Amino acid sequence: MTADYQDYSLFLRFFEHFSNAGIEGIDPADPLMVEIDELLETNNQLFYIADVILLDIQFISKRVTDMFGIERDKVKAGFFLTTTHPDDLGRHHILRAKLISIAQELYIKKEGRRIISSNFRARQSDGSYKNFLYSSNLFYSKVPYESVFLILVITDISM
Repeated sequence: MTADYQDYSLFLRFFEHFSNAGIEGIDPADPLMVEIDELLETNNQLFYIADVILLDIQFISKRVTDMFGIERDKVKAGFFLTTTHPDDLGRHHILRAKLISIAQELYIKKEGRRIISSNFRARQSDGSYKNFLYSSNLFYSKVPYESVFLILVITDISM
């Protein structure tokens, strides 16, 4: 499998395309969703979009089931923190606190975007651990409502 690394533009297109219509009722056959699913499969990735101010996951890709052994509707805010290897947990808490702090800064300024990344080992459904790169794109938006959103792309880098 050859990785196809791209920037966040495809995920931003997803956000722009579905944020007005509603992320809840996304058709898996939508051409944009098909394109994203193919990219995620190729790169062994998943992504989700969250409202960081409300700490609410708006959407998570179906790859979460393949990569973490959990159904999409069972993933709640904090799930990935609970799978983190005990030796990486301190760094993961620091990253999470930093993400929330940056989101609050962007919300106060009413503009901006920040990217932050880190890697952590995460527990799999069989109890083993894999290495993952967490790439976070935080951005202020007034659509579909005023908040700071997070596009998180998680890549399996353990191969």
